[in-house]
Amino acid sequence: MPSTTPATESPLPTVHVQQNASLEAALDKPPFRLILVDLTDKNIAQVKLLNELTFPVHYGEHFYEGLLKFKDNGGFVKLAYMCDVLVGAIGCRVMLVDPKDPSQGMKMYIMTLSVLPMFRRCRVATTLLKALQDELEKRRATALAEAKAASASHHHHHGHNNEEGLAAGQVVKICLDVQVNNASAICFYEKHGFAKVAEVPGYYPDLDPKDAYTMEKRLPLLQC
Repeated sequence: MPSTTPATESPLPTVHVQQNASLEAALDKPPFRLILVDLTDKNIAQVKLLNELTFPVHYGEHFYEGLLKFKDNGGFVKLAYMCDVLVGAIGCRVMLVDPKDPSQGMKMYIMTLSVLPMFRRCRVATTLLKALQDELEKRRATALAEAKAASASHHHHHGHNNEEGLAAGQVVKICLDVQVNNASAICFYEKHGFAKVAEVPGYYPDLDPKDAYTMEKRLPLLQC
């Protein structure tokens, strides 16, 4: 099932920044503060409804079954609630950059990042994307500690070895596909350090236009 990324947030015009500052401050305080929670079999029906309201493509049951599996197998799935209402969600799976060459590391693929239209420009998508990047940074710190411990043990038993490589299972980039005419989503991701790296003809067979851009953000490499 192809993924898509809806229009999320576009930069506020400069003239309105001061006017919206108090609104943003209010949204960051209870009861409006976003609360991020994990996906469960109890709230997945809400995610289905959210996606139906925000995406031009339909996701079948297989997609949602996959979400539940991905979150427990290195993926990242978070739901954003405001005043007990689901206003956004992000669903990612971890994959090999090159299935034929595991030494190239892993990539975190954003399958969906959705926000209810009335809550766009409330930093929901930004918060979800930051949560993903924070999680990857946390995993990176853990991997670094484990790599150092393993290296010290190896050197103690076998002497010094200059051979270096990627830490096992390291995520080296975040990537996604987005419809070529989704200017607001493209702008959002570019603002957060993503770049277009390829155009995929016919990615969305049921949409017009059918083509997609693949966008990615490279992460610092951890050598061990």
